[in-house]
Amino acid sequence: MIDDKSLTENLLSMAIHKLREGPVTMQVSAAEVVEGNYGSQVKFSGVFLDDDNADLYISEKSAVGQLERIGLTVETCIGETLHFEHIHKNDRTYTNIKRVTGDEGSAPAPQKSDSTRPTNATTPKADLNQTYEMCLGIAIKHCEGLAEQGWAVETSDLIAMTATLFIQASRR
Repeated sequence: MIDDKSLTENLLSMAIHKLREGPVTMQVSAAEVVEGNYGSQVKFSGVFLDDDNADLYISEKSAVGQLERIGLTVETCIGETLHFEHIHKNDRTYTNIKRVTGDEGSAPAPQKSDSTRPTNATTPKADLNQTYEMCLGIAIKHCEGLAEQGWAVETSDLIAMTATLFIQASRR
């Protein structure tokens, strides 16, 4: 059983990934604006596709701009699988954030598309069931990754994560 002290220690011991070390794809589990060593930053926390938990800090201006470009905010990017990279152009470095599709990563990100809208062949309830199953699959994969790292994962954690992803996907 994990108590508050060990949970805090595990969270504080998470690695901090630097984009200068190379691009990274992350299933975002938390995002918040924090005051860092270099001013206001967005702290992205989550699981990288190689199953490592880590934090990634990006300047607030860059992060907010890139998230807006792909139709997200700091609050709505939670649950998304995002690809972060530095682009070097004209002796300047730019941060780029892309939403990962099912073809690029191992965990498909919930997406808004015409194919999920009800047609004569499907009903709105069938679409909701499909969306819920997708959210459950993402939550199971995330919980399996946490369990492999030694975290105690309860059924209630899986249910809560699935519900959170489903609510976010339903709002799109």
